[in-house]
Amino acid sequence: MWKPILAAAAAIVTAACSSSASRFEAFQPPPVVKVMTFNVYLGADESPILTAPAAQLPIVAAGVWATIQRTDFRERAGRLADLIAGAAPDLVGLQEVVSYRVQSPGDAAFGGTAPATSVRYDYLQLLLDSLSARGARYTAVAARPTSDVEVPVLA
Repeated sequence: MWKPILAAAAAIVTAACSSSASRFEAFQPPPVVKVMTFNVYLGADESPILTAPAAQLPIVAAGVWATIQRTDFRERAGRLADLIAGAAPDLVGLQEVVSYRVQSPGDAAFGGTAPATSVRYDYLQLLLDSLSARGARYTAVAARPTSDVEVPVLA
C-alpha cells in the first residue's frame, strides 16, 4: 500500500522540480536585516517617587534627580553610539528613551499648570548626535510616549 503512495509523491516532486527548475535557479534569498535593541535606562530607579509621602516628595525627587545626573547619559550615549556604529545595524529599537524637562521656579507643588519646558536631557537627541559624530546616520521613525509627569524637586 505504501509503495504506490510513495511512488505518486516522488512523481509529483519530480514533476514539480523539472517544470520549475528555472524558478529555483533564479531564486534570490531575501535580504538580511540586522536589528539591535537596547534599554537605555532612565538613569535612576524612579519608584521611590511613586511611594513617597506628599510632604517628602520634593526631597525624594531631588535624590532621584541627583542619581539621574550622576548616571550621565551624555557619556552613556557615546558608549552606546560606539556599539551601534560598530555593528552598523539597519534598525535599532530603544526602550526607556526619556526627555527630562525642568522648570524654575517650578509651579507643580503649588497647584500650577504650566508644564516644564526647559529640556535638560533628551536621550533620543543625545544618542542621535553621538551617532552622527561617529558618521552613523540614523533617523527616528517611530516613538511612543507612555507618560508625562511633573514632580517638584528641591534643587
